[in-house]
Amino acid sequence: MKISLKLLDTIPAIDDKIKAAVSEDVNQRLRVAKQTIVRETSGKIYGWIQSQPEMKSIMQDGPGTLSSQFGLSGADGVNAVYAIGLAVAKATTVEIRYYNKYLKNGGLWLNFQPASFKNLLNLQEGINTAYPEGHWLRHLLLSGNKTIVVGYQYTPGKGGRAGGGTMRPGGAWRVPPQFAGEEGNNFITRAFSGREKEVADIFSKALKF
Repeated sequence: MKISLKLLDTIPAIDDKIKAAVSEDVNQRLRVAKQTIVRETSGKIYGWIQSQPEMKSIMQDGPGTLSSQFGLSGADGVNAVYAIGLAVAKATTVEIRYYNKYLKNGGLWLNFQPASFKNLLNLQEGINTAYPEGHWLRHLLLSGNKTIVVGYQYTPGKGGRAGGGTMRPGGAWRVPPQFAGEEGNNFITRAFSGREKEVADIFSKALKF
């Protein structure tokens, strides 16, 4: 038995129909995956922030810790780290641009922490009136190695509001160099460094590609 086939459309027309069908499928996957990507990525981000040395030092007690230098009690430090991680995680958004029928101009963009740090600088947990300059989180994020307190220096030991040292007359104080941050290089930006593969894996699983 002999069977013959005849194409009723031109090759370009068939190609256009295939692209249109594929773009519809991809767009549907993007719609379904959006919330999953936000949820999974937000959870990862919260963990990345908490794992930073600065945040660990804020949650610890004792001489030399950031909590003692910023005058944060144990509970205040833990609450601050929780609030910071949550604020960064909640700032995560996904932008979808749907593909046209020619399978062009589409994609999915993941937006992380705002460059202005406004969501963090507005946190009440980032302010401690017992700390000489009040807004300790601003200094941790943006002041780098600048001198913050003139005429006083931090002395590790017992005592002080956080129980890990006191500010005594003489000298000056700044954020310890190993924790110092500035606009393009602080514990937030460092938390995202090298995470490309983890984010790509989230995308791949959510989109089922």
